Amino acid sequence: MNFGIEVDPSDILEGLKSSRDFEGKEDAGEPTWSYQRQKDSLELFNMDILICDNVDAIFAKYRPGTFLPALCHIFMDTNAPLEVLESAARAITYFLDVHVDSTARKVVDVPGAVAAFCKALVLFPISDDTDPDTARMSRDVAEQSVKVLELLCRREAKSVFEAEGLQCLLTFVTSNGSNVHKDTLQCSLSVASMLVGRLKLDHPALPSCVASLTCFLEHKDSVVVDHALESLGSLTEMLSRGGGDLTMLDASGLVRKLLGLLHVTPVDPQDLDQDMSQRSASVITLLVSLCRGSSELAAKLLEENVLVAVESVLEWVGDDKTALALMRLVDLVLTLVFRGLKAPHPRDPKFLGGGEEAAPGGRE
Repeated sequence: MNFGIEVDPSDILEGLKSSRDFEGKEDAGEPTWSYQRQKDSLELFNMDILICDNVDAIFAKYRPGTFLPALCHIFMDTNAPLEVLESAARAITYFLDVHVDSTARKVVDVPGAVAAFCKALVLFPISDDTDPDTARMSRDVAEQSVKVLELLCRREAKSVFEAEGLQCLLTFVTSNGSNVHKDTLQCSLSVASMLVGRLKLDHPALPSCVASLTCFLEHKDSVVVDHALESLGSLTEMLSRGGGDLTMLDASGLVRKLLGLLHVTPVDPQDLDQDMSQRSASVITLLVSLCRGSSELAAKLLEENVLVAVESVLEWVGDDKTALALMRLVDLVLTLVFRGLKAPHPRDPKFLGGGEEAAPGGRE
């Protein structure tokens, strides 16, 4: 069993806590600073935990309660070189990954630490017109930050949400979707879907989050689309329960884009994958929920030629779940046609709810 390299943890800790070393000359004009000591300490630390295959030995050697705050303070120094920030985030990821239950709170307890990981997603440039080395290091910092936020959300999702983690993640994906690795992109939307459920009717970020999630429905990565659907479903449920106006969800053309997802027909129905069936069922369920809760969205459903989408799904549907969801959609369309779209206000419990005055064929 390998217990790591011979290194004194107190020396490592002193190096991590050391402030920037003055490197320039006083008469040389602008002073320069060196992070070399922190960088060397981080390299030794990360090498030690990489080589050591005994978790208990690492935790005994590097007490999380002592080392995590020091690592967080390094990451919070936005003037530090990107490679230093990436190394610090990688070390924090290790602690969280090994035992998130006992370490997540220690990160949250450092004032400003969670916010620093959120802001790192939008603070450093990753675009193609950036210097290649800077873009690469910025990408590495962002990817480590996403990993940290994902792990924190398992135990401290509230803290991540309050640090504007949701907004930062959605902005990150919107701005850098084509410049980061596929796994990072998917992980970012996965974390966002964990946080969406914490939005409230009066949250100022709700409209921008809806706009971003609606945009993601057109993403070429099907996993991103699936996470967007999940998040939009959560928002629909939140608005419905809170008596909110569901039409706000259609500000960026949600109904039209959902129907567009149903127009996709597999080249060979024999090769239809299960993910596509699941996705189509989710799209149909979301459409039905939206239109049962809003007469305006119900009208838009018919205006967008829903029957074309239904016919498209009928060409390949074979699983029971999608077929049942499609039947509910057809039932909804028939109910709307019979009512002539003269439904009560969407908050009226009788709207598509089968009250005493419900039209024939109406269903709960």
